[in-house]
Amino acid sequence: MMHTPPRFDARFWMRPAPPYYSRVWLFKVNRATGTGRFSSLQRRPAGVTVRLITAGRWTVTMSGGKHPAKVGDLFLALPGVTVEFRHDAPAATWEWYELQFSGEAATRFVQEFGLSETRPVTTPRNPTAARRIFQRLHQLLGSPERQPAAVMAWVFRLIQACGRAAPAKTESDPARHLVARAMTLLETAPANPWNVNAFASRLGVDRTTLGRAFRRVTGKGPHAFLDHYRLGQAKELLKSTDHSVAETAQAVGMGDTKYFISWFRKKVGTPPGQWRRRH
Repeated sequence: MMHTPPRFDARFWMRPAPPYYSRVWLFKVNRATGTGRFSSLQRRPAGVTVRLITAGRWTVTMSGGKHPAKVGDLFLALPGVTVEFRHDAPAATWEWYELQFSGEAATRFVQEFGLSETRPVTTPRNPTAARRIFQRLHQLLGSPERQPAAVMAWVFRLIQACGRAAPAKTESDPARHLVARAMTLLETAPANPWNVNAFASRLGVDRTTLGRAFRRVTGKGPHAFLDHYRLGQAKELLKSTDHSVAETAQAVGMGDTKYFISWFRKKVGTPPGQWRRRH
């Protein structure tokens, strides 16, 4: 039985906010490859993510539905919405390309690809062009000559290649809507020193209302969820970039490097530099 461990090639372009002319920003790209069975269960995804399958046959489970996904298909992950994607062929090669968006319009923006919580898998209008653009964006974010306008131009070309706008979902769940707004703030400005009081103030609610919404939608209180999100972002930056520990701390909203090191060690058992060497 053939099996190779997964390999990831993630590239980031962290910005304090999207360009002034846009309400959405592509801050992470990734290419993942492997052979054999693979499963990813994301109970509380941190970002708005679109993946394009370029090898393998997958099953995507979201909101109680199971959806088959083949080469050329797109599939979605949304903040706070549990998603699982599986590749069960024991000897087949698999691959996907990934785009992760931030900004206040990110969740609505992915509807332009024909994706939504109730339709997490779709086939682009032009799969060949979609694949070429995903690959181009992966190259572009790794280039020292990248420019915001060029990145967004390719993102909008991707919309043309996909061209299957999903019907807008009527917002009927105030708690989910409140958590989504909080996640938008966090993703738009991850380097801000967010805390529960800051979230409640910006969202115009009290701490109790915010806490109830987070516990119902994510299973965690807002403080615990913020820690969970920051830890995930810190791990990704430590694994996938050459940011120093101080730069990583700043990028996840912790300006005090000593505090960040102590916090990280408490969460994972080792300081960030040692964790990076092991991973």
